[in-house]
Amino acid sequence: MHPRIQAIKDCAGSLDTTLALIRDGRLQVLAGNDLELFSTVCAGGSGAIAASAHWRPERFVALYRALTQDKLDEGRRIFHALVPQIQLAFAEPNPAPVKALLAARGWVRNELRLPMTRASEALTERLAALGETLLR
Repeated sequence: MHPRIQAIKDCAGSLDTTLALIRDGRLQVLAGNDLELFSTVCAGGSGAIAASAHWRPERFVALYRALTQDKLDEGRRIFHALVPQIQLAFAEPNPAPVKALLAARGWVRNELRLPMTRASEALTERLAALGETLLR
């Protein structure tokens, strides 16, 4: 292993792979699939590279802190509240949903380079509604 490589983004989608990487101990393991953040950190992983965290990143930070401070009930509550956001962020190919959500708030323009396309109108409406719900 190269000495400058410190971590791995685990996108395998396999609990066996995640556990093997964590138990090996040579690299920090970062969840690459956003819905696996909770289980990866609980199993000893170091965090995530989470596209869905572009919206309300402080909630993902709170989740991480709760889990790493042995506040499992709090972490579980935060994670379950984040699940709809995570699911919508991947309802269509990334990064279209995240861009649409951020654009609905006026933070970015809803533009993507080809061959990527914008999120559908139906998803864009659902994301805008989610954004309003998350602000309450």
